[in-house]
Amino acid sequence: MKTHEDIRVELGNFFSKYFTIILNEVRTPQGRVDMVLDYKVLVEIKTTAKEFDEGKEQLERYKKYFEKPVLVLTNGEIFLMKKKDKWVNVKKEDLIQYAKKRYTLSDIASAMSTLTRHIPKLKEIFQNNEKKLKARKVAYTTLLKGIYNTDVDELFFYHTLIDIIITKFLKEVVGELPFQISPPVVNWWSEYEIRNKRAYRGD
Repeated sequence: MKTHEDIRVELGNFFSKYFTIILNEVRTPQGRVDMVLDYKVLVEIKTTAKEFDEGKEQLERYKKYFEKPVLVLTNGEIFLMKKKDKWVNVKKEDLIQYAKKRYTLSDIASAMSTLTRHIPKLKEIFQNNEKKLKARKVAYTTLLKGIYNTDVDELFFYHTLIDIIITKFLKEVVGELPFQISPPVVNWWSEYEIRNKRAYRGD
């Protein structure tokens, strides 16, 4: 009979082909989830089907700490997934549909190439709010002048665009970020995102 660790490694090898983030032994106030896939799929591993009732109870306790999670119970051969109020048999391949898109460097390069045409829109938004934002731009461009021998005013907006792309990709893969990943001097766009959605979605 396979051990708990044998099953975990086997599943990890399979799911790593499709899921970007695989976390093991994720701690919650109610115990530890054996495996979490892309912050979406909660997998509880048991060595025998006799332990499935216990596993179901565990997953029910864990789910409140995740946003709309998919609950999965398995012994490596049998896979049960909760759909509405019922546990149904599925194949491990059925879980691939919950994997978030993997982005490659070419995806990011393509996005950057496409979005550079929105630099004028970024400038317009900035200029309309320049009184509030000017100090940030001055602070950042002063720093850039010591590094680059080019037009740092233009770089300010390109760096802002890079921040938008990185933030958007991370939110797509990870979900809502628990902290700000970039300095406020280039993250100024987030304060105007809701009121200026068209500047970021490619219209």
